[in-house]
Amino acid sequence: MITFEQARSTVAADAAVREFFGDGFTVDEFGWQNDDVYLMSVDAADGVALFDTPAILVDKTTGMVIQKTGLLGIPSAPDLQPIGDVPED
Repeated sequence: MITFEQARSTVAADAAVREFFGDGFTVDEFGWQNDDVYLMSVDAADGVALFDTPAILVDKTTGMVIQKTGLLGIPSAPDLQPIGDVPED
């Protein structure tokens, strides 16, 4: 089982995430989790808000990064609980 910090590092090094969000993107120090995955919060390199971005999930067992495209209002994973200081906005 990997830690949230290991998941952050894995996402930061992932080429597909970098390609989508641009060089210099950041992985926030907060996110969400359930028993199986971490849901990561990623900010684009230029600070511009991106819409229709895939959810960036990390499998807790394998460490595999999963980009999941979903539908507005439908959670990307069930029973997510916050990790860290998740902003309220």
